[in-house]
Amino acid sequence: MKHLNNEIGMVGQKYVCDYFKDKKINYWTNFNDNYNITDIVMQKDNSIYFVEVSTKRYTVKGGHSVTGKNKKQIDRYIDRQKIYGIKYFIVFVDIKKKEIYGNYLDNLLNLNYYNGKQFPETINCGGQEITFFNLHAMIKLQDLNNDQKEELSKLTLANKYHKNQLLIL
Repeated sequence: MKHLNNEIGMVGQKYVCDYFKDKKINYWTNFNDNYNITDIVMQKDNSIYFVEVSTKRYTVKGGHSVTGKNKKQIDRYIDRQKIYGIKYFIVFVDIKKKEIYGNYLDNLLNLNYYNGKQFPETINCGGQEITFFNLHAMIKLQDLNNDQKEELSKLTLANKYHKNQLLIL
């Protein structure tokens, strides 16, 4: 049985598309389960960008508000930028903060310090290397509206319940 993580991710991607519509930004989507294909292609200021969307709760590591992506994914985005000459824009739909935020990958990869801590930081988390970005390096795009908050809350609660049921079986 699958967890609802895929559905939660697709809902987050839909919210980003709604944001693009509201801002009159041209975009094309890929709504399927193929993780090797870019989520959204965006046209802004006469340029094309790949957009990757992650829907998650923000985390706190060492007292810092951060969010992260698998290092293998980041490396793949870097390679694709070189191959295609198209920049990546990384977007996070944050369930806990109830916001959508993001930044260009190149900006996120620039070393920066916040409260004496260097970012980005790559840490081995349960066998996966995760690259963490400080939330202060992100640009807030918008708050989630009440309907969006409610939908994500229901899915998140259902996912938690579903996972707990799987542990019982």
